[in-house]
Amino acid sequence: MSLGDGTKTHALAEILRREFTADPASFNHAALRDLIRCIADLANYLRGDALATDSDFLDRRCSAEWVPDIPTTEECKRYRVHQYFQPVEYLSDFVKYTLRCLSPWENYLSREEMGRWIVRYVSETLGYEASDCCQYDADIVRNYGQGRGKAVWAERIGKKYQRIALQRLASSLHDYVAPSAPWWDQSASAPGLILPDERLFDPTVRRSGQAEVGIDSAPVRPLLIKMKENTTEKEWLAEEDDLPAMRQLLSVEDTTGRGWWALLVYWSGDGPALQWRRRWVHVFAHLVDVGDFEKAIEFLHNRNFYGKWMPEGRDLSGFLGEYPWGAVFADARAGRSHYAEHEESQHPTEKSPVRFEPAWNRVFSDEQYDVTMPASSGLHVPSFTWFDAGDLAWNGRDGYRRADGMTVFRTPPGEAGSAQLVADPADLSHRLADRGKRLIWTALGEKEIGIPFRTGRTFSQVAYLGDDGELRIGKRMSIDYKANKAGPEFRNRFVKRKRR
Repeated sequence: MSLGDGTKTHALAEILRREFTADPASFNHAALRDLIRCIADLANYLRGDALATDSDFLDRRCSAEWVPDIPTTEECKRYRVHQYFQPVEYLSDFVKYTLRCLSPWENYLSREEMGRWIVRYVSETLGYEASDCCQYDADIVRNYGQGRGKAVWAERIGKKYQRIALQRLASSLHDYVAPSAPWWDQSASAPGLILPDERLFDPTVRRSGQAEVGIDSAPVRPLLIKMKENTTEKEWLAEEDDLPAMRQLLSVEDTTGRGWWALLVYWSGDGPALQWRRRWVHVFAHLVDVGDFEKAIEFLHNRNFYGKWMPEGRDLSGFLGEYPWGAVFADARAGRSHYAEHEESQHPTEKSPVRFEPAWNRVFSDEQYDVTMPASSGLHVPSFTWFDAGDLAWNGRDGYRRADGMTVFRTPPGEAGSAQLVADPADLSHRLADRGKRLIWTALGEKEIGIPFRTGRTFSQVAYLGDDGELRIGKRMSIDYKANKAGPEFRNRFVKRKRR
């Protein structure tokens, strides 16, 4: 995605709006309409809400009642596609799993009724019945079987027709039937996209062999600290030199020599196998308002961070190239949905004198396994606060770049011990000043012994970025192994555990 004033994107969005408004029936396909919405939302991001095309024109709600033409079970049997696609949940993975994306409309049509509608639409409207595809599918099934036991590539053409019919059914249901909110998220608004669950593979990520090797794709140097051997358990727990210093964790360097600030770190180091010793340190960056900075530092002083009671970034689903402006992220941007309720219950920040905002989120962009990608885990990304309208774009690999092409936020590749999310120091300071924010890091670490780890030493630490851009680091505070009750309402108070 290129950055700029968004003139071309805005012009394209206007053309699509005009064409859709003139003839909505020509766009009766959920994936096509979702793509149009994404283009309109991108225009909003690049040019600002006041100048860009509104995507609400796609929310076409028809007042007339829609009565779908659904054949009976007996009528379905006369269609040739029924030989391979029987719209019964326990006989078809397509009905059981694929049609799950239409669950918001199951209060109007059952899943098996949707399947029967698709059988008739594929056979009559799409012309599968009169085509030569039937013979091809018969040969594929006869030679390679069907279902999960067949060869991966031996796919029926009729299944592609089923996908097309699904998209058109979804488009009609969206126009005529109000979707029901999922049971687990009654507070969420409409997702914007008709079928967000059908976006299975992220096209905005460069696949294997496509990434350009350059200064922005260099891995961060791993932090390797050797563990001292031939020490007693008591001596090893008291040892400080085999733990990484806060500055080592936060001020990192990639293999080209470029420096970064780490916003999220998961560091670990194991000892010799026979000693069963383990070390780990987790560091999280938080944003606070400038006016609340002194209160925040006082509140965090000598605090035990065990129990993950500080707020953390959210796990989101969507394409990395559409973060943060995409419709799938609208609820998260606005602080709606069950995410907010979950954070309040897990991280009781109302007991804190200030609001701590995590400096990161994590985006899962692929809903299914993608053989072209080295892994399918989520990628850590900057939180919404770091973005201005049109000023950052996904670089296609591992982070977000400015209009001048310089990547300023990255999830760099690297070995265990590398930072999970890093930011360019100069750009970070500029963004903090523009937003009236200060950056604070909290660290929680532990030394553990035994399998299962039966004893150990826990410690916490705080650091922050000064007005002059320099790192200020607090003292590492050791805590008796999990005995100090952690949380915003407790400071350095030790309690005894009751045996049950």
